[in-house]
Amino acid sequence: MKMRYWAFLSYSSQDGAACRRLQRAIERYRIPRRLVGTPGRAGPVPRRVFPVFRDRDELPLSADIGSSVRDALRASRCLIVLGSPRSATSRWVNEEVRSFKALGRQDRVLAVILDGEPNASDVVGREHLECFAPALRHEVDAEGRIVAARAEPIAGDLRRGGDGFRRTVLKAVAGSVGLGLDELVRRDVRRRRARAALLGVLALGLIAAGWLRWDFTRTKTGIYAVTVDRWGVPQGLRRISEGDAEHLDRSYVVETREGLVRRVSCRSRSGALVEDPELRGVTTQVIVYDEHSQPIRIDGLSRWGACILRCKLGSLRREGGKARRRIEFLHGLNDLPLTPERDAKRTERSDITSQEITYDDAGRIEERMFTNAYGRPRHDERGVVLERWQYEAGLGPSRIEYLLPDGSASTDNVGIASVEFERDAMGRVTRERLRGPQGELRIGTRGWAERQTAWGQDDCQESLFDAAGAPTMGVDGWHRRTREVRGGGLHVRTAHFLASGDPAYCLDGWHCQVDEFDASGELVVRSYVDGAGQPSTDKRGVYRIEFVRSGEGARVREAHFAIKGPALDTHGRHAVERVVDVNGNVLQERSFNEADEPTVNNQGWHQIISEYGPLGVRSTEAYFGVDLLPTVSVHGVHRAVNVVDERGSIVEQATFDARGAPCVGRIGAHRLVRQLDSHGRVIENRLFDIESRPTRGVGGWHHAVTRYDEAGNVTEELMFDEADSPVRGDFGWHRRVRAYDGWGREVESRHFGVNGEALQGPSGAHHVRTIRDAWGRTLDERLFDAAGSPTVGRFGWHRVEFTYDDRGNNIEERLYGPSGEPVADVRGWHRSVRRFDEQNRVLGWKFFGTDEKPATVPNGYHEWRNTYNAVGRDVLWAVYGTDGAPAVHTSGWHRHERVFDQLGRIVAERAWGVRGEPVAGAEGAHHLTYVYDASGRVSVERMFGPGGVPVVGFDGWHRRVHAYDRFGHELEPEDHDLQGRRLPR
Repeated sequence: MKMRYWAFLSYSSQDGAACRRLQRAIERYRIPRRLVGTPGRAGPVPRRVFPVFRDRDELPLSADIGSSVRDALRASRCLIVLGSPRSATSRWVNEEVRSFKALGRQDRVLAVILDGEPNASDVVGREHLECFAPALRHEVDAEGRIVAARAEPIAGDLRRGGDGFRRTVLKAVAGSVGLGLDELVRRDVRRRRARAALLGVLALGLIAAGWLRWDFTRTKTGIYAVTVDRWGVPQGLRRISEGDAEHLDRSYVVETREGLVRRVSCRSRSGALVEDPELRGVTTQVIVYDEHSQPIRIDGLSRWGACILRCKLGSLRREGGKARRRIEFLHGLNDLPLTPERDAKRTERSDITSQEITYDDAGRIEERMFTNAYGRPRHDERGVVLERWQYEAGLGPSRIEYLLPDGSASTDNVGIASVEFERDAMGRVTRERLRGPQGELRIGTRGWAERQTAWGQDDCQESLFDAAGAPTMGVDGWHRRTREVRGGGLHVRTAHFLASGDPAYCLDGWHCQVDEFDASGELVVRSYVDGAGQPSTDKRGVYRIEFVRSGEGARVREAHFAIKGPALDTHGRHAVERVVDVNGNVLQERSFNEADEPTVNNQGWHQIISEYGPLGVRSTEAYFGVDLLPTVSVHGVHRAVNVVDERGSIVEQATFDARGAPCVGRIGAHRLVRQLDSHGRVIENRLFDIESRPTRGVGGWHHAVTRYDEAGNVTEELMFDEADSPVRGDFGWHRRVRAYDGWGREVESRHFGVNGEALQGPSGAHHVRTIRDAWGRTLDERLFDAAGSPTVGRFGWHRVEFTYDDRGNNIEERLYGPSGEPVADVRGWHRSVRRFDEQNRVLGWKFFGTDEKPATVPNGYHEWRNTYNAVGRDVLWAVYGTDGAPAVHTSGWHRHERVFDQLGRIVAERAWGVRGEPVAGAEGAHHLTYVYDASGRVSVERMFGPGGVPVVGFDGWHRRVHAYDRFGHELEPEDHDLQGRRLPR
């Protein structure tokens, strides 16, 4: 049969406009002259691909396609199918493809994707996105039957971010006449150049423009040491080679196309995806743009490719001559606001879920204000609401100062007004200084005022200094921390040191941590050594942890070891094995003992099996014993079932026993039913028993109602019984009403009974009013009765005043009565004064009476003093009387001394009298010693008198031996007398 048409266009009538455009482009395209007449798929290559058959509309409803269409199919050299969710469900498109393939021309079928996803019908929940008809996805036999064998049609991609229209046309032309795409593209470029040569300078410009367009639209990849924010989009800073990246713990692979950043991936030395330290759990950021090339969204992907964080970028606007935009942080699965804790279910609090960013002319962050889901300014956990960034040399910020929303100067919770940074050529921070309001160096929350970092090719060293520039110990127990990388990143040693250079032990109890990685950059072994390089343990008694990972990097096995033999983790198991799905969800978890045999952990189960819904929220979890039969956890539950709504919020929870029967869970009920508002906040809770009858749970209520103001603050809470009648819950009230200041901080609370009557709250008053400073700290708290009159609460005062130093430490409290008169509380003092050192540690307390004279508290002293050792542990307590002379604590000592080992555990305590003489302390002995087992638990206690003479304490024992079960639960101790005889208990 004569081939009248070069191509047959098969499409859905809903895609008619796109089809007409494509047809015109294909028919009008002139094949480069040098390719015309060369051998093609169906004879010599023509000058143009013309004509192309396109039926005008979908065929009328009938059982078969028309004969004219069949004739056109037989007379067409190839078939071009426009793929979209509309054509994928069109019976006529499917029939045209099937009929064409049945002619034996399966290799002449081309596809052009308009939208949707190829083969999406293979993925549960994404079937509606399928863009290929069944006959296009599968092969067709000579009888026209669609068979199981899959077909892979050559496809051009017209979707956003795909091939683009011109390249798609070239693919269609090349596929129609049988030319190679690369050859056609090259000839096309040559033709443009030849035409440019003939047209002179103008033509040369057109050729250059064509080449630049090609270069502009292709995806380019670069490796960078760090990234910075530009107009809300991460950009690479300091491009490096692959060789340089092998010497960095983390580097960033940045993909750009058409001048826009499309994807940023954080990678390890080995090139494996790793978490970005600025975005917990995120390894890759995918930037999405609108049709005007403006960024509208950044999707944060986990190492498994699941979207776990979504940053919604508001429109860039100009206000006061500055460019600004709002960035909202949303849960990647359900678009609910994310708090700083990355918990989408906690938005009932007025938490920070967005930022208001102001940019400079270069697109760098100039100001960053923290706001909640309603756009209201909020202080973050540091006490900072607004940051102003300053730059030098185009690197990251060289200075960040803290401000209030009106632009006035502010500080964080501990009086830091600004932070200064110095950076190396790679953009890494080499020096960080914390400064107070007057520009003076000041110690921050981590115990240092200046941190210096020296970067080597494969190692780095951090050192901490105080405000005077002298070496200091941070709150983590070290002055200097070193990190050495060896073996191309396969071995990493992290060690801590004192200012003297001697080994230091961090709060977790180790001096040096040795990490070993596999070839893909995954951690496989972690162990600890002491200052001499000998095996050591952390505070738990663990020397070594071994990890096994799946091919995707999921941790599927973890085993703990002591220096000699297996060790147990905090769950009472030596090893744990997991089954993890492609999204990183743990489907199964099993526990093993020291012999690597199945065991029951201290939560009461050997195996837990979990199931997850399409939004990644756990729908069920069930517990099993070592025999893999159903069992119950320590909470008496075998299986817990969650019902999840379309946003991924849990709206119902129920618990069942090992027989599958309903049971009562931790909340004191079998089933919890929630009602949520449009923001995903819980507004109602109801509890039901195993018979599905209304019941009261552990809070003493069946039905709880929560109401919010427009800023998302909880303003009212009510509790009801099984009949929906008002009830006073276990907290003693039916209704609580709260009010807030403009920052979302509670400033008033009231409590009411079932009949609306005023009740006393936990403070002993009906109404509590609070005045707070700019950082949310309480300055003044007052108590009132139901009539609004001042009243005295349960601790003996009506009003309490708090005073803070410029670092945010509470240095004074004063108590007053209803008439403003000074009063003493139930402990006997009107005013308390506290002293702090530069690292914000409490050095002592003093107490005063209503006459402002020194007062003695019930424990027998006026003043308490603390002394700390070089690593920040309080090693000495001492008490003094109102005259400043040594006093005696009610426990019998003036000074109480504590001795710590290098792991931070108390190994001895001693009591001393006012003249420095040994005395008996609270236990009846002057000197107590403690010995620990391999797991870091106290195993033996002994009591001694002056001179180390063994004595018995008030309870009659000299030596107490502690024992634990295999889960770490303490058993009844054994007491022994001075002769070593066991005492009856």
